[in-house]
Amino acid sequence: MNTPTRIDVLKTSDSILRHLKRIREHGAPYRGRVHSVYRHTINLQFPDGLLALQCADSPLSPISLTLPLNGSQMDALSVTQSAPCFIYSDHIEIHCKDSLILIHVENSTDHYSASISDVTIGSTFRDCIGKVIQESGKSGFAYIFNDDPHLKGDFILQGARKYLQETEEFLRNEEPEKAAISLGRILGLGTGLTPSGDDFLCGVLAMLRTTGQEKSPFTRMLSRRIQQNLFATNDISGEFLQSALRGEYSEPAIHLLQAADRGIGEITGYAKSFLHIGHSSGIDTLCGMLWVLDNFAN
Repeated sequence: MNTPTRIDVLKTSDSILRHLKRIREHGAPYRGRVHSVYRHTINLQFPDGLLALQCADSPLSPISLTLPLNGSQMDALSVTQSAPCFIYSDHIEIHCKDSLILIHVENSTDHYSASISDVTIGSTFRDCIGKVIQESGKSGFAYIFNDDPHLKGDFILQGARKYLQETEEFLRNEEPEKAAISLGRILGLGTGLTPSGDDFLCGVLAMLRTTGQEKSPFTRMLSRRIQQNLFATNDISGEFLQSALRGEYSEPAIHLLQAADRGIGEITGYAKSFLHIGHSSGIDTLCGMLWVLDNFAN
């Protein structure tokens, strides 16, 4: 085997740091495997969830560790699916066929807080993200909110619109359980690494919690519905939903929510950063936030 390759983590989330602390307290490494390698990201599967090793310019999620590498350098690591890996209190080992990769976390002093509370959401915030969605030119749930002509040819999004309309009707009739069941049907809806329906639900969960709705019957029932049906989506998207259910969100989402009571320029700037997240993942998340603001204004 070649000389081990050491890589120091640039930045991660406080959620990951707490996870490593628990491992340190237990005094034993966790064994896992490489779940997948996709778009300059190495996903590691452990018994209690996934971790994502990402290149330096990737947006951070609660399960992310960014490395001081660009996309080409990430690919050059030649990590393959199912390779064994181990997570210790201060580093992660990936045992490849001809190399050993050591991902060190102990020198990473930069991290973001994946949770948020006590945010004031005003009409300016709603108008700003609505305008970004309207002007995005993106597909996914933006087609629904913009009543885009492309919607007519997309049966998946037509189904999603139907579920949203049903949910809104149940909410108006004060039937939270039926509303939660209806909205839960968009779980796993769509294609890609994170289906549009899942990204939308992440935005919904974030805004429900931020606006103080986390203890409402609808939110409790929706959360239970999502938790019970995670098998309907893929592992990676399911991990993001699990994070959202715990009240943990991506760094772009945290920045946007922290700016919710600030000026139009700052809110719009953070909202526009979602345009660069995935094919439509960022916009789908914004659509979920907007939907909550439009249906839980009171």
